[in-house]
Amino acid sequence: MKANKIYLIKFNEVDDSDLTHPVFNEIINVLSKKDLEYVGVTQNDDIFLRLYDYKVDKVVNILKKYFIFDVTDVTSLVKSGVIQKEYPEVEFLTPKLFKNFRLEITSKDEVLDKIRKDGINSLDKLDKKILKK
Repeated sequence: MKANKIYLIKFNEVDDSDLTHPVFNEIINVLSKKDLEYVGVTQNDDIFLRLYDYKVDKVVNILKKYFIFDVTDVTSLVKSGVIQKEYPEVEFLTPKLFKNFRLEITSKDEVLDKIRKDGINSLDKLDKKILKK
């Protein structure tokens, strides 16, 4: 079973050199190799996590010792496809992070709500696939 939430860790005023900090070795020691397939980094070095909450908590606690950042549950934005459009590099570099997430998590009712809110033309291929399943 995969985690059903995706979080974004958005750093506040972090120097590029800080991201080579040994803190990341601590994170590697907390996460398995398989977990790392569900961790994506943006061009500005923010981090997406598709992990179970207890692992997200472990990563957040490590990072809190060294950095100032915000953690946001962006699950609904991923389900709507907004995040993938805003951060295409993450999907390209870490394909398992978003891959099949929308298919596994999004309900037909959520797609129908999207049609009601944004119109039929707002649907993408995945939305149509969800409606067919």
